Amino acid sequence: DTIFCTSVHSYTARYKKTVIMPIGVDTRLFSSANAARAPGSILFLGRMAPSKRPDVLVEALGLLAAQKVPFTATLCGPVLAKDEPYLAALKKRAEALALSDRLVFREGIPHAKTPALYISHEIFVNLSASGMYDKTLFEAAASGCLVVALSRDFTQNVDTRLVPEDESAQALAKTLKGILAMPAQERVVAGRSLEAHTHTNSLDALTLRLADEMAL
Repeated sequence: DTIFCTSVHSYTARYKKTVIMPIGVDTRLFSSANAARAPGSILFLGRMAPSKRPDVLVEALGLLAAQKVPFTATLCGPVLAKDEPYLAALKKRAEALALSDRLVFREGIPHAKTPALYISHEIFVNLSASGMYDKTLFEAAASGCLVVALSRDFTQNVDTRLVPEDESAQALAKTLKGILAMPAQERVVAGRSLEAHTHTNSLDALTLRLADEMAL
């Protein structure tokens, strides 16, 4: 009778019976409480696959390193057997860009362990295309990270300083450099739009919308 989806760029959004819904993030599990963030730390959490574009982040980190911008980065996520050559090439490229002392690759971790990962980093990067509305965007935002993303579903509602001008490594590096140089108070201001965005996409918000749509 009804199709529920979260992205206006999803292929299912074209149907008349489709209803756009909140993402549904558990803000009791993901919060900024007890955060101990490493200064200048950047996190990528997701499958190591071409569709997720971690290679663009690696190239951007190489540009930052060449400019002597201080940072550390973690790329964490599982890899499918078919994508193992891609990950191997990614690690080789990171070595070529002299990122060995700044960038750590980690295997995927259980979902229950991701809150601790978020609150140990300052910046979260997600490079999925519009329509791939990853829940990690909101988990990171709820955890107090400044979120850099490309998805138009997400970026239309956040501080423009967190949004790259385009999908290139150069644009991403420019955005990250700007965030890393932000004074503490400006980071707070930039984070406010993320807090509001997270609230409207909480698990409670999703539950209420589902109950309303199904007339429960």
